[in-house]
Amino acid sequence: KYLALIFCLALANLVFYDVSVIQPKIFSLFVITLFFYCFIPVINRIFQKEALGLGDVMLFCALAPLFELEEMVWMLLCSSLLGIAFSLGYGLFTKRKISKLPFIPFISFSTFLLFAVRILVH
Repeated sequence: KYLALIFCLALANLVFYDVSVIQPKIFSLFVITLFFYCFIPVINRIFQKEALGLGDVMLFCALAPLFELEEMVWMLLCSSLLGIAFSLGYGLFTKRKISKLPFIPFISFSTFLLFAVRILVH
């Protein structure tokens, strides 16, 4: 229900924009949804288990209307790199491997970073 609220707020945010600004954000939502629709089955088949949870995918899709496609790619990259860095750091310090990494904190932090960069640039 929280993801639905985030998605509704992201769509409501589009009401305050001009039509020329809305189109790239809706396109971003479409491409991100299509990407995960194709990516999830492939990655699950490769790893023979769920590699990326549905909640993570739903959060990416819920946030997509807030950003253009290029920004969403940056968010994917940033959250992935943060997750890899955390996993490596955790492994170095504890000498144990993480069996399942919660990815939503990294998505949230990369979203915050993207908003901060957007504010600093504009």
